[in-house]
Amino acid sequence: MLVQADVDTMSASTRSAISFKYWFTEVDATSSPVALKSFTDDTQGAASPATCTVLVSKNTGRYRVQSAVLPALWLVASELCNRLEKRWMSKDGGIKLRYRDPLPLSDFYAAVDNHHAARVAVRSSESLLNDICHQFRIIQKRLLVRFKDSRPAPIHHLDTLMQQSYDSVLKFGSAVEQAQVERTRCSSILSCSTSLMALLIRLRFSLSSEELSEISSHLHTDTVAHNLTTHEDSLAGWEEITDASLTFMLKNSLSRPRPAVSSTVLSYPINKSGVFTSTPPTALSFPLTTEKLKRRIALMCDRLDRIAFD
Repeated sequence: MLVQADVDTMSASTRSAISFKYWFTEVDATSSPVALKSFTDDTQGAASPATCTVLVSKNTGRYRVQSAVLPALWLVASELCNRLEKRWMSKDGGIKLRYRDPLPLSDFYAAVDNHHAARVAVRSSESLLNDICHQFRIIQKRLLVRFKDSRPAPIHHLDTLMQQSYDSVLKFGSAVEQAQVERTRCSSILSCSTSLMALLIRLRFSLSSEELSEISSHLHTDTVAHNLTTHEDSLAGWEEITDASLTFMLKNSLSRPRPAVSSTVLSYPINKSGVFTSTPPTALSFPLTTEKLKRRIALMCDRLDRIAFD
């Protein structure tokens, strides 16, 4: 885009900064009015599509990627790192990418809490819909029995109760659909935030590509693939799987310092016969809160910090 621009008319500030504005398509779950309001920059009091800006400092050699919302940083930051590595890493000397600032854990925890709350809303809506559908079926059966009887008993306003139950079925059905859309939106935001956190962890602790792949596999950055089943109770979600993965990693690969001869931080225990050891699989239950998961994420960052700077 900058190559096609008129360089003569570009000011000095234009050459050192570029902004990207996010727009959503109609088929995207984030295009709903509720989602668009949440994934926007509300600093001016009015909802507007989120933007992400890249600022370049020619004197210090630093890039600043900023946005009012955390998930908007992922795409631009990842593309910036890929282009810098492609342009300069192959040359003599090359460059080394670093991230010096503290990790945005508080914003990431907010994305985790929102995703968990969206899952709770889906489970609650599906439970209410199941109860009202059960009531509607019972009323239907009672009415059918009375209609088939040669001497039916009085209805006693069962028809009115059936109409009210039918209206409630439609109401709770719409609530389930809205909750599922919100869950999809929160999953997308959490996926972007988790991928951004994995990238920042790599840059801050100087991890290799293999180590980044291992960290991403434990954090499950592809969050959108989880929790999108028809019923919330059918499969384990992101919180359960990530909590179990981080617990295993903290007890094994991050429980001791990084070996000097190995290029990877993450290693798994092997017994004398050369077979990977593992604990028996246990059923993953839905967590009531995300406090344990957030503590394990903080502990993982602390362990990586001590390993990297020892």
